[in-house]
Amino acid sequence: MSSHRTEITDLTYNAAEAAFEAVVTIHDGPNTAHYAASLKAPLNAAFETISAGMIARALKQHGSARPGLRARLMSDRETLPLSAAHLAPLKQLLDGLFAKAA
Repeated sequence: MSSHRTEITDLTYNAAEAAFEAVVTIHDGPNTAHYAASLKAPLNAAFETISAGMIARALKQHGSARPGLRARLMSDRETLPLSAAHLAPLKQLLDGLFAKAA
């Protein structure tokens, strides 16, 4: 199993759901991904229990072929996977703007 560096931030307690909620960040080599995590537990639950449960859920999502909702930071070397068809309307708009300016 590969090791990942993890962080838990923005930890809050949602009393209506009786659950802790946080953002779990997974550093996987040059890639970083953020996952929303929720864990039903009483307000007086031990932090070790809460953090272990949230990290386990985030790692399960991270390793999944269909991870669901996540935010992923791209490394500087990566490019967005956009096709020419997606860029064509933007190119037309920019060409039109610069043609008028000239």
